[in-house]
Amino acid sequence: MEGVTEIGTKVFHFAGGRQKATTLMEQQLQDLNLKQREVMVRLLTQAKDRVQADSESDRDIDERIERDLLPQFIKEGGPGGLVGTVRRLWKELQEAVSALRKLGFFFDDEGALASGYLVPDNLRRIVEAANRSARQERDNALKQYDLAVLGIWATPDIQEARKIAEGLL
Repeated sequence: MEGVTEIGTKVFHFAGGRQKATTLMEQQLQDLNLKQREVMVRLLTQAKDRVQADSESDRDIDERIERDLLPQFIKEGGPGGLVGTVRRLWKELQEAVSALRKLGFFFDDEGALASGYLVPDNLRRIVEAANRSARQERDNALKQYDLAVLGIWATPDIQEARKIAEGLL
């Protein structure tokens, strides 16, 4: 039969005829108090804020994905021929720019190729999928901190709380 008996400042845990004596102080050292939880949660929250500050913003993700995917799209059969024509031949510039606009592309003020609102559906889907994936990856990294905070609030054991916090810091 299992049970706990408190005698003075000693607590006796017994199970199956074996007894182990621990002091109340030893038991309290194993329990996670509110102050310790608040400190660990504050540390995790600060760590999450640092990671979030270093993470890419939605705009940065959009720009990076577009910068990375447009050259690949051009190489794989996009308007690459038109881009070369515009750069090489001034006389054919207006025709090439017009053709690019019909495909959903244009040159910005610095002469770089950019996509407009009328980009081909396959490119739009590729860019949207890449943006979703990058955002999901960023959000998953931040979610780990939220789960750690919940874990610390849920556990009564200081060793387990320390293990949770150390796993992310």
